[in-house]
Amino acid sequence: MDTIGPLARDTETTFRGLNAIAGEDLRDPTTRARNLDTTAHWRSLADGATVGLPATFFDRSDDAVAAAVRSAVESSGLRVTPVELPLGRIEQAYFLIGATEFVWFFDQTGVIRGQGPEYTTVVQAFIEAVKSADLGEHVAGRLLGSAALDAETGGKAYRAARQEATDFTERVNHAFSDVDALVMPTIRTLAPERDKMDTTEDMLTLLGNTAPFNIAGTPATTVPVAEVDGLPVSAQVVAPWFRDLTTLAIGDRLHDESASP
Repeated sequence: MDTIGPLARDTETTFRGLNAIAGEDLRDPTTRARNLDTTAHWRSLADGATVGLPATFFDRSDDAVAAAVRSAVESSGLRVTPVELPLGRIEQAYFLIGATEFVWFFDQTGVIRGQGPEYTTVVQAFIEAVKSADLGEHVAGRLLGSAALDAETGGKAYRAARQEATDFTERVNHAFSDVDALVMPTIRTLAPERDKMDTTEDMLTLLGNTAPFNIAGTPATTVPVAEVDGLPVSAQVVAPWFRDLTTLAIGDRLHDESASP
Protein backbone atom coordinates (compact mmCIF):
# COMPACT_ATOMS: atom_id res chain seq x y z
CA MET A 1 0.00 0.00 0.00
CA ASP A 2 3.01 2.29 -0.03
CA THR A 3 2.66 4.85 -2.80
CA ILE A 4 5.32 6.33 -5.05
CA GLY A 5 5.14 10.11 -5.34
CA PRO A 6 7.36 13.19 -5.52
CA LEU A 7 8.39 15.30 -2.55
CA ALA A 8 9.46 18.85 -3.28
CA ARG A 9 9.79 22.32 -1.75
CA ASP A 10 7.06 23.84 -3.93
CA THR A 11 4.03 22.73 -5.92
CA GLU A 12 5.50 23.65 -9.31
CA THR A 13 8.41 21.26 -8.80
CA THR A 14 6.01 18.63 -7.51
CA PHE A 15 3.97 19.01 -10.70
CA ARG A 16 7.04 18.55 -12.89
CA GLY A 17 8.19 15.54 -10.92
CA LEU A 18 4.75 13.93 -10.94
CA ASN A 19 4.38 14.53 -14.66
CA ALA A 20 7.74 12.85 -15.27
CA ILE A 21 6.90 9.63 -13.42
CA ALA A 22 3.21 9.28 -14.33
CA GLY A 23 1.99 6.74 -16.86
CA GLU A 24 2.40 3.06 -17.58
CA ASP A 25 5.43 0.98 -16.66
CA LEU A 26 5.02 -2.58 -17.89
CA ARG A 27 7.36 -3.84 -15.17
CA ASP A 28 5.23 -2.29 -12.45
CA PRO A 29 1.68 -3.69 -12.25
CA THR A 30 0.56 -0.88 -9.92
CA THR A 31 0.82 1.69 -12.74
CA ARG A 32 -1.91 2.61 -15.23
CA ALA A 33 -1.76 3.55 -18.91
CA ARG A 34 -2.88 7.12 -18.26
CA ASN A 35 -0.76 10.23 -18.47
CA LEU A 36 -1.39 13.48 -16.67
CA ASP A 37 -2.51 16.62 -18.44
CA THR A 38 0.71 18.54 -18.97
CA THR A 39 -1.05 21.88 -19.26
CA ALA A 40 0.82 24.79 -17.77
CA HIS A 41 -2.50 25.98 -16.34
CA TRP A 42 -2.94 23.11 -13.87
CA ARG A 43 -3.45 25.58 -11.02
CA SER A 44 -6.76 26.63 -12.61
CA LEU A 45 -8.20 23.23 -11.64
CA ALA A 46 -8.84 24.78 -8.22
CA ASP A 47 -10.96 27.60 -9.70
CA GLY A 48 -14.52 27.22 -8.43
CA ALA A 49 -13.65 23.98 -6.64
CA THR A 50 -15.69 22.76 -3.69
CA VAL A 51 -13.88 20.92 -0.93
CA GLY A 52 -15.45 18.71 1.69
CA LEU A 53 -14.27 18.55 5.28
CA PRO A 54 -14.92 15.04 6.67
CA ALA A 55 -15.81 15.58 10.32
CA THR A 56 -14.50 12.22 11.54
CA PHE A 57 -10.93 13.01 10.48
CA PHE A 58 -11.04 16.38 12.22
CA ASP A 59 -12.65 14.96 15.35
CA ARG A 60 -9.83 12.43 15.73
CA SER A 61 -7.16 15.12 15.34
CA ASP A 62 -5.90 17.34 18.13
CA ASP A 63 -7.89 20.55 18.50
CA ALA A 64 -4.97 22.84 17.57
CA VAL A 65 -4.17 20.83 14.45
CA ALA A 66 -7.81 20.62 13.34
CA ALA A 67 -8.34 24.35 13.92
CA ALA A 68 -5.24 25.29 11.90
CA VAL A 69 -6.36 23.22 8.92
CA ARG A 70 -9.92 24.55 9.08
CA SER A 71 -8.60 28.12 9.18
CA ALA A 72 -6.39 27.51 6.14
CA VAL A 73 -9.30 26.09 4.16
CA GLU A 74 -11.69 28.86 5.14
CA SER A 75 -9.22 31.58 4.11
CA SER A 76 -8.32 29.92 0.79
CA GLY A 77 -11.25 31.24 -1.23
CA LEU A 78 -12.43 27.70 -1.98
CA ARG A 79 -16.04 26.68 -1.47
CA VAL A 80 -16.26 24.56 1.67
CA THR A 81 -18.87 22.11 2.89
CA PRO A 82 -18.97 19.40 5.58
CA VAL A 83 -19.18 15.80 4.37
CA GLU A 84 -19.83 12.48 6.03
CA LEU A 85 -17.20 9.79 5.67
CA PRO A 86 -17.54 7.12 8.37
CA LEU A 87 -14.29 5.29 9.08
CA GLY A 88 -16.01 2.06 10.04
CA ARG A 89 -13.27 -0.44 10.90
CA ILE A 90 -10.82 0.70 8.23
CA GLU A 91 -8.14 1.49 10.81
CA GLN A 92 -8.05 -2.10 12.02
CA ALA A 93 -8.28 -3.37 8.45
CA TYR A 94 -5.31 -1.27 7.37
CA PHE A 95 -2.96 -2.74 9.94
CA LEU A 96 -4.08 -6.29 9.22
CA ILE A 97 -3.87 -5.93 5.43
CA GLY A 98 -0.53 -4.17 5.46
CA ALA A 99 1.14 -6.58 7.85
CA THR A 100 -0.27 -9.72 6.25
CA GLU A 101 0.68 -8.70 2.71
CA PHE A 102 4.15 -7.68 3.86
CA VAL A 103 4.71 -11.09 5.45
CA TRP A 104 3.66 -12.81 2.21
CA PHE A 105 5.88 -10.50 0.18
CA PHE A 106 8.80 -11.06 2.54
CA ASP A 107 8.27 -14.82 2.66
CA GLN A 108 8.36 -15.03 -1.15
CA THR A 109 11.39 -12.73 -1.38
CA GLY A 110 9.56 -9.98 -3.22
CA VAL A 111 7.74 -12.11 -5.79
CA ILE A 112 4.06 -11.25 -6.30
CA ARG A 113 2.68 -14.11 -8.34
CA GLY A 114 0.45 -13.24 -11.28
CA GLN A 115 1.40 -9.57 -11.32
CA GLY A 116 4.30 -9.33 -13.75
CA PRO A 117 8.07 -9.11 -13.21
CA GLU A 118 8.21 -5.81 -11.31
CA TYR A 119 11.78 -4.95 -10.32
CA THR A 120 12.34 -8.21 -8.52
CA THR A 121 16.12 -8.52 -9.04
CA VAL A 122 16.78 -5.44 -6.92
CA VAL A 123 13.96 -6.21 -4.49
CA GLN A 124 15.06 -9.81 -3.98
CA ALA A 125 18.63 -8.78 -3.21
CA PHE A 126 17.36 -6.27 -0.67
CA ILE A 127 15.02 -8.73 1.04
CA GLU A 128 17.70 -11.42 1.18
CA ALA A 129 19.94 -8.93 2.96
CA VAL A 130 17.16 -7.96 5.36
CA LYS A 131 16.39 -11.61 6.16
CA SER A 132 19.89 -12.01 7.53
CA ALA A 133 19.43 -9.00 9.82
CA ASP A 134 17.26 -8.34 12.83
CA LEU A 135 14.03 -6.60 11.87
CA GLY A 136 13.80 -5.03 15.32
CA GLU A 137 11.08 -5.19 17.94
CA HIS A 138 8.94 -2.43 16.42
CA VAL A 139 8.67 -4.04 12.97
CA ALA A 140 8.25 -7.53 14.38
CA GLY A 141 5.56 -6.32 16.76
CA ARG A 142 3.59 -4.75 13.91
CA LEU A 143 3.83 -7.87 11.74
CA LEU A 144 3.65 -10.99 13.83
CA GLY A 145 0.18 -10.57 15.32
CA SER A 146 -1.45 -10.16 11.89
CA ALA A 147 0.63 -12.95 10.40
CA ALA A 148 -0.43 -15.29 13.21
CA LEU A 149 -4.08 -14.27 12.83
CA ASP A 150 -3.91 -14.92 9.09
CA ALA A 151 -2.49 -18.39 9.68
CA GLU A 152 -4.91 -19.22 12.50
CA THR A 153 -8.00 -18.22 10.49
CA GLY A 154 -6.90 -19.68 7.16
CA GLY A 155 -7.09 -16.25 5.55
CA LYS A 156 -10.57 -15.41 6.82
CA ALA A 157 -9.35 -12.40 8.81
CA TYR A 158 -7.59 -11.04 5.75
CA ARG A 159 -10.67 -11.53 3.59
CA ALA A 160 -12.79 -9.68 6.17
CA ALA A 161 -10.27 -6.81 6.21
CA ARG A 162 -10.33 -6.63 2.42
CA GLN A 163 -14.13 -6.49 2.47
CA GLU A 164 -13.90 -3.58 4.90
CA ALA A 165 -11.48 -1.92 2.47
CA THR A 166 -14.00 -2.32 -0.35
CA ASP A 167 -16.78 -0.89 1.80
CA PHE A 168 -14.64 2.10 2.79
CA THR A 169 -13.70 2.76 -0.85
CA GLU A 170 -17.40 2.87 -1.71
CA ARG A 171 -17.95 5.38 1.10
CA VAL A 172 -15.08 7.51 -0.21
CA ASN A 173 -16.54 7.52 -3.71
CA HIS A 174 -19.91 8.53 -2.28
CA ALA A 175 -18.27 11.37 -0.36
CA PHE A 176 -17.10 12.81 -3.68
CA SER A 177 -20.68 13.05 -4.96
CA ASP A 178 -20.96 16.79 -4.24
CA VAL A 179 -17.34 17.91 -3.83
CA ASP A 180 -14.19 18.00 -5.95
CA ALA A 181 -11.87 16.98 -3.13
CA LEU A 182 -11.63 16.26 0.58
CA VAL A 183 -9.35 18.19 2.94
CA MET A 184 -8.24 17.12 6.42
CA PRO A 185 -5.18 17.20 8.69
CA THR A 186 -2.38 15.01 7.36
CA ILE A 187 -1.46 13.68 10.79
CA ARG A 188 -3.57 13.94 13.91
CA THR A 189 -1.07 15.59 16.21
CA LEU A 190 1.84 17.97 16.06
CA ALA A 191 5.07 16.30 14.98
CA PRO A 192 6.11 13.84 17.71
CA GLU A 193 9.57 13.46 19.14
CA ARG A 194 11.80 10.83 17.62
CA ASP A 195 11.49 7.28 19.02
CA LYS A 196 8.26 8.14 20.84
CA MET A 197 5.80 6.33 18.54
CA ASP A 198 5.75 2.71 19.64
CA THR A 199 2.18 1.47 20.04
CA THR A 200 -0.57 0.88 17.51
CA GLU A 201 -2.43 3.83 18.98
CA ASP A 202 0.68 5.96 18.44
CA MET A 203 0.86 4.82 14.83
CA LEU A 204 -2.76 5.82 14.30
CA THR A 205 -1.86 9.43 15.08
CA LEU A 206 0.59 9.27 12.16
CA LEU A 207 -1.32 7.03 9.74
CA GLY A 208 -4.97 7.30 10.71
CA ASN A 209 -5.78 10.13 8.30
CA THR A 210 -3.62 8.92 5.41
CA ALA A 211 -3.63 5.12 5.35
CA PRO A 212 -7.36 4.80 4.57
CA PHE A 213 -6.75 6.56 1.27
CA ASN A 214 -3.84 4.26 0.45
CA ILE A 215 -6.41 1.49 0.71
CA ALA A 216 -8.93 3.40 -1.43
CA GLY A 217 -6.23 4.11 -4.03
CA THR A 218 -7.14 7.80 -4.26
CA PRO A 219 -4.50 10.44 -5.07
CA ALA A 220 -3.49 12.84 -2.33
CA THR A 221 -1.29 15.88 -1.87
CA THR A 222 -0.10 17.22 1.46
CA VAL A 223 1.16 20.76 2.03
CA PRO A 224 2.16 22.80 5.09
CA VAL A 225 -0.55 25.31 5.95
CA ALA A 226 0.33 26.74 9.38
CA GLU A 227 2.59 26.60 12.39
CA VAL A 228 1.53 25.72 15.93
CA ASP A 229 4.03 26.02 18.78
CA GLY A 230 6.81 26.35 16.21
CA LEU A 231 5.90 23.10 14.45
CA PRO A 232 4.39 22.82 10.96
CA VAL A 233 0.81 21.66 10.46
CA SER A 234 -0.07 20.19 7.10
CA ALA A 235 -3.31 19.58 5.23
CA GLN A 236 -4.02 16.56 3.05
CA VAL A 237 -6.08 16.99 -0.13
CA VAL A 238 -7.72 13.84 -1.52
CA ALA A 239 -9.53 13.57 -4.87
CA PRO A 240 -11.11 10.80 -6.98
CA TRP A 241 -8.97 8.40 -8.96
CA PHE A 242 -6.76 10.02 -11.61
CA ARG A 243 -7.48 13.53 -10.32
CA ASP A 244 -3.93 13.94 -9.03
CA LEU A 245 -3.58 17.45 -10.42
CA THR A 246 -6.77 18.55 -8.71
CA THR A 247 -5.20 17.67 -5.36
CA LEU A 248 -2.07 19.57 -6.31
CA ALA A 249 -3.98 22.66 -7.46
CA ILE A 250 -6.05 22.80 -4.27
CA GLY A 251 -2.96 22.14 -2.18
CA ASP A 252 -1.32 25.08 -3.92
CA ARG A 253 -4.21 27.31 -2.76
CA LEU A 254 -3.86 26.10 0.81
CA HIS A 255 -0.07 26.22 1.04
CA ASP A 256 1.39 28.62 3.60
CA GLU A 257 4.89 29.77 2.66
CA SER A 258 5.63 30.66 6.28
CA ALA A 259 5.21 27.02 7.27
CA SER A 260 7.70 25.71 4.67
CA PRO A 261 10.89 24.04 5.89
